Amino acid sequence: SEVVWAQEEPKNMGAWSYVAPLLRVSTGDALITRYIGRPERASPSEGYAAAHTAEQKRIVSAVLSLAQPARGRRGALASP
Repeated sequence: SEVVWAQEEPKNMGAWSYVAPLLRVSTGDALITRYIGRPERASPSEGYAAAHTAEQKRIVSAVLSLAQPARGRRGALASP
């Protein structure tokens, strides 16, 4: 199984740094964890509005690219 964690905050400022070790301890090697978000930073701000917008688009695109339903799996749309 895989869990993908997405957050807007930089990697070292959001809940990921708290949740990731707990997931590893509670599931061992049975769960793959992956992070999508901003890299670690000393400041929570990008500094420039254009850079913030570009980074936000990258994060949202990465997350939405994972949200493709698999046919034949429970909860997926039935094939026509």
